[in-house]
Amino acid sequence: SLAPSLTSQSEKEHLLLCVVGKNREPLFVKSLIEGQAFLARFSSMLAESDDSMKLSEKRKWWSIRRKLNRQMKDFVSELETEWLGNHAEIFGPPPPTPGGTTGYHLLCVGRLVQHLPWEAMPVLQDQSVGRVPSLSFAVAHQLLQEAQKRWELDPRLGYYVLNPRGDLPDTEKRFHGWFQKELRWTGVVGHAPSSAQFSEALQNHDVFVYCGHGTGREFLSTDHFQLLSCQATTLLMGCGSGRLVVGGACDPAGMALNYLLAGCPSLVAILWDVTDGDIDRLSKSLLEQWLEEGERGEEEEEEEGERLPLSLALARARSVCKLEGLNGYAAILYGNPSIAVT
Repeated sequence: SLAPSLTSQSEKEHLLLCVVGKNREPLFVKSLIEGQAFLARFSSMLAESDDSMKLSEKRKWWSIRRKLNRQMKDFVSELETEWLGNHAEIFGPPPPTPGGTTGYHLLCVGRLVQHLPWEAMPVLQDQSVGRVPSLSFAVAHQLLQEAQKRWELDPRLGYYVLNPRGDLPDTEKRFHGWFQKELRWTGVVGHAPSSAQFSEALQNHDVFVYCGHGTGREFLSTDHFQLLSCQATTLLMGCGSGRLVVGGACDPAGMALNYLLAGCPSLVAILWDVTDGDIDRLSKSLLEQWLEEGERGEEEEEEEGERLPLSLALARARSVCKLEGLNGYAAILYGNPSIAVT
């Protein structure tokens, strides 16, 4: 495995890269970048995206959002070429794990640049990638998963919270029958779950999917999370569910980190505000590829019965979005990228 760490020193406009891998010396790289101008450009795109979602005229809505989609794709390409340059090669495909499974990257991203969609860069977009808050956390997290055997995931033990506020009827229509009849999961649909239901779902199921607004924080507080032992690999598909907030000189904080600290093996979440239609397409494609043995190309032949890791399923699912840059790039993974069903 490989763990790049990215941060930005705003006063000197430098990008610092630290690459750590097994059986190799740590690599440190310092590059001069146009940091603040680049970050301001990204913030401006997100602000215009938020404003565009309030438009009622369909033609204008699509015109602006298609423009922003192109801009986001250009931005991510420039993130690689302008910020990483020749150093992008350090994000090349990692070697297989000792067990022979697909290798992966862990990103420990500095607080000033953690809101950027690094995973969508061309060099990383087809690879297995996960984010962790620190390298020491990554080690502790892996030891916890191994001790509690959370690699052994049963796709039949799924739970869903679908349209908990009752204002996403299209999302409910897209998923309810599939969750209930085909996947045969249990869950709550069309109304808010109790704190007990939310807590039980995370502690006693292998897969938990939340299709609603935000993070579901109103159903289970931060204080309750500190008492949890989260067993479920989780998909939080609400707007901004993966967003971390930076306060002063403090490290970023957000609900995504609460899940990880509670022991969640792997968490798919959304960095910024997106539209429900595209994120529903991504969610469906992600779950289908992850839970089922999809067709594989000649270069992707794997042992019979081996499933696609969650992170690779996510990487492929981004492309089903009509606006891949604006919506698909917002979906990222925290925690262990190699989680696969048994």
